[in-house]
Amino acid sequence: MLRKRRGEPKYSTHLLDFLRKEMLGPSEELSYRGGKEDCSPSFRNAQELKAAGVHFRRSKTISLKDVSFTSQGFAGFLSLPPINEDAMSLFLNLIAYEMCPDFRNDFAVTSYFGFLSSLIAHPEDAKQLRSARILCNLRGSDEALADLFHEIGPDLVLAHPMYKSINAKLEQHYQTKWKAWFAQFFEDHFSSPWAMLAFTGALIALILSGIQTWYAVLSFYQK
Repeated sequence: MLRKRRGEPKYSTHLLDFLRKEMLGPSEELSYRGGKEDCSPSFRNAQELKAAGVHFRRSKTISLKDVSFTSQGFAGFLSLPPINEDAMSLFLNLIAYEMCPDFRNDFAVTSYFGFLSSLIAHPEDAKQLRSARILCNLRGSDEALADLFHEIGPDLVLAHPMYKSINAKLEQHYQTKWKAWFAQFFEDHFSSPWAMLAFTGALIALILSGIQTWYAVLSFYQK
């Protein structure tokens, strides 16, 4: 028997409707009316955002509405729910279902895949999301995965209103240059244990050299 949620009818009208509700969670549906609510993609792919200090991490739930961005210091954290490549045919059917003219909805599935498509411009972007366990690419290559999102992405609209806020926050973080500089500095010197050791060694050598110079100058004036 299908489970009933508060404020919802006892039975879903369609199997896809039931599956969609399970993926989105119990949050309230919004009716999409088009027009001014549409928001443009961020136009920043995953590699560009990483260079600006944005870290990708897997959301704590699998709800496709569990998308958030927080900025802490020079680092930003974009949380995205996981997508399994094996379920792509189901997601494509859900996108088609949301497009039905007699189905009033907030286009949450369509918007999420449109957002993912805006992040994936190259295979390296797909690799970045796969490394964060957001994309579970079990069979194909990163290049094939990127090609898939290129095929479906142009026709998808970020209609859900939450992406307007997320894109604005991402763009604000990206445009803050000092955050990008700190992120690049951290990537260059602390991305691996060896880089960290090399930086620490150079810093210690610089400090010791400064102390030695200070004592030399002090000794000269004390004579």
